[in-house]
Amino acid sequence: MKGKMQIAKLLVVNYAVFVTLLITIELVCQLGYWIFRGRFLYETPPNQIFEEHPYLSGVSKKEFHYVNSNGLSITTDQYGFRKTRPTAYEKDAINVICLGGSTTFGTFVTDENSWPFMLQEKLGKNYNVYNLGVPGYSTLEGIIQLITFVPELDPHIIIIYEGWNDIRNYHIKPHSPDYYWHGMSQKTNLEFGARDIWDNFFISKVAKKLGQTIKGFWRLNDTKAFTTNDPYIDSLYVKNLRTMKLLCDNLNSKTIFIPQVLNFDSLKNSTRSNSWTPTINNKEMPMLMENFNALMRKAISSGAQTIVIDDILRKQKWTKEYFADYGHFNEAGGELFSQIILESIKALEAQDAALQQNTD
Repeated sequence: MKGKMQIAKLLVVNYAVFVTLLITIELVCQLGYWIFRGRFLYETPPNQIFEEHPYLSGVSKKEFHYVNSNGLSITTDQYGFRKTRPTAYEKDAINVICLGGSTTFGTFVTDENSWPFMLQEKLGKNYNVYNLGVPGYSTLEGIIQLITFVPELDPHIIIIYEGWNDIRNYHIKPHSPDYYWHGMSQKTNLEFGARDIWDNFFISKVAKKLGQTIKGFWRLNDTKAFTTNDPYIDSLYVKNLRTMKLLCDNLNSKTIFIPQVLNFDSLKNSTRSNSWTPTINNKEMPMLMENFNALMRKAISSGAQTIVIDDILRKQKWTKEYFADYGHFNEAGGELFSQIILESIKALEAQDAALQQNTD
């Protein structure tokens, strides 16, 4: 009996020491987090720009402003769209709507260096450029935007830059017409997933992160990287593009479709798969994306109201100097991209003017 009591006492003491040690580590880490980050772990991070939405994979918060340690500024307007002009939108201006994912949003660049902001500067005050891009948006989100937000903006010109986020779904099983896997991953990608009580504790957060890293490491190593296209996603992409064109025509707006531009030089020299497209071998991405871009030319024909910039990859050699990574533009890339779009807008307006003259 005495021996059992001693064992029990030893267990209680060890347990108390262990709990005290955990609490001490937690308090020290929370204090350190506050010193280095300016907030405790349980507080909402000030740079959490995105939030959940009932139909879209996520949206930007309205009237949001944040400047990170590198001086990169992210600002949204009263609609929750990324800032494109220093002053308010003009009431009677020509409205230009930009649809797309992270490259349209301007990931990795400050407000003034996103290509929609640069396009606004080139067009001048008689135009309103609205940046509806959100990281991860595919043609599916574009369709939803064209049904919901875009009509409210009285669009005159709609720019559609899609491809990278659609091809991300290559060889993901099971196939789904709503890009289910991609959409569900957006809670993590946009960092607004629901927090549980354990996310407030440093120790559990570290343990969870470590577990996800190990799991992700094995998953990526077990994932097969394909070198061929996915016919199902190809057909879905074509269908979605045609639906977007139909919706744009219904809004009686001019439309510019732009194939995907990527940092092909860096992709060709890579020996692995990118985490964003884990089922595609990077070396094969240039060929697969060029074929994917050809689907846009197949789905959409240029005309009086529509331009497909199908020669954008031939207009300019898109070297790595224009990119921040495998596909997001840096300032130089945004400048070049916006100039090419400007030329297309002027071409559409010239076509419209010629048509009006012939009618008169």
